[in-house]
Amino acid sequence: MAFPGAMENLSDIRYTANKLIFSSLEEHGFAVTPHRKVIINRICEEKLVKDIEETWLSIRRQTTISWATMYMTVNLLIKLGWLVPEKVEDRNKTQYRLVNI
Repeated sequence: MAFPGAMENLSDIRYTANKLIFSSLEEHGFAVTPHRKVIINRICEEKLVKDIEETWLSIRRQTTISWATMYMTVNLLIKLGWLVPEKVEDRNKTQYRLVNI
């Protein structure tokens, strides 16, 4: 059972994470494009991206975001310290964890 207001609090946290990441991009001279916003919003929702290709395919069903845009945005978030890649041995893949905010 969820506590009253719990969903609003989660929404506020995601909103805060998004805003912090958008501000960080701008501070480092990167544009906050509509496609980057979609990708960052999804990553903030998931917090742990177990399969970046599946996440992209899910986004792709709703938008025209290319794999290159997804790949470059993920690498930019890693470079700026917002995403941490984690190797998953049993799947021979990398998952990406949003840093704690």
